[in-house]
Amino acid sequence: MNRLWAFGDSISAGIPGDVNNNPEWYPHPYLIALDKHHLITNLAADGAQAADQYMAFGTTTPATGDRICVMLGTNDERTYGVNQLKLNNFATILAAECYFITQQTSKAQSWSASGTWNSTSGQTIGLYSTTVGNSLTTTFNGPTLTFGYLIDDAVGGSFSVTVDGVNVGTYNTQSLAPIMTTLGKNSGPALGRIIGFSPGPHTVVFQQTAAGTVYLDWVGIGPNGAKLLLSTIPRMTSAAYIAFGGSDANVASYNQAIRSLVTQMQEDGLSALLVDSSSSVNPLLDLGADGLHPNQQGRVNIATTFLNMMN
Repeated sequence: MNRLWAFGDSISAGIPGDVNNNPEWYPHPYLIALDKHHLITNLAADGAQAADQYMAFGTTTPATGDRICVMLGTNDERTYGVNQLKLNNFATILAAECYFITQQTSKAQSWSASGTWNSTSGQTIGLYSTTVGNSLTTTFNGPTLTFGYLIDDAVGGSFSVTVDGVNVGTYNTQSLAPIMTTLGKNSGPALGRIIGFSPGPHTVVFQQTAAGTVYLDWVGIGPNGAKLLLSTIPRMTSAAYIAFGGSDANVASYNQAIRSLVTQMQEDGLSALLVDSSSSVNPLLDLGADGLHPNQQGRVNIATTFLNMMN
């Protein structure tokens, strides 16, 4: 039996059933799993921003045919406000999570190391270095190199990427704007993506180039057969924007970043579909008293929008 994996915030986590155990009150991941007769693992968390979900993504191993439902960004949008650098942080964090969850990956622990690289615990899923000149070497197949690393508010550093002996870029691990989430996370994953290589195997070397700390996690080695359904975020009511932050215009900016990510993933041959939950939720009709969380009809509308993309 296939499994549905769900990631998100309280809109996805919800409460599985009201006092009468009425399935219509389940949050949308449970409604989807019931309809598709899937097993479900719901890793969404109340209050989560994209960075807060990284370890949930990092410990997940979807199988061929599994569905992955992701709705993240509501808490990022309302917390970060109109700030392009923070929106860029959100975009690369979400991209790293979605590329990781839809690919087979080679983990940093299995790469050839020069110098001392230490295992990480609770912050990321790979290895870290604090010494300039330390390097990790692995292989990937062209035409696109994708890899995951960590950006951090507190500890900067940089590393170069060399493919088949040619330097193809340098990456900074210091976040350009604070990531700090309301749940206390001050770091998050970032996606490295370099295109234009010939098909076939290539050797890639990551080498620390500046003082600080460099965290490297994974390299993509091909689709894993799971299907990603990545959702836009719903709008809120005017009163909720006043109470919680955000705006319709800022929601539109975050949703454009989500749409662009799905398009990019499809171009890279990954199984990703856009679920436009934003268009299926009417803030005046489909939200609860707080103007942020969906009511019963809103949950059904979101689930139906996901299911329409699955059929």
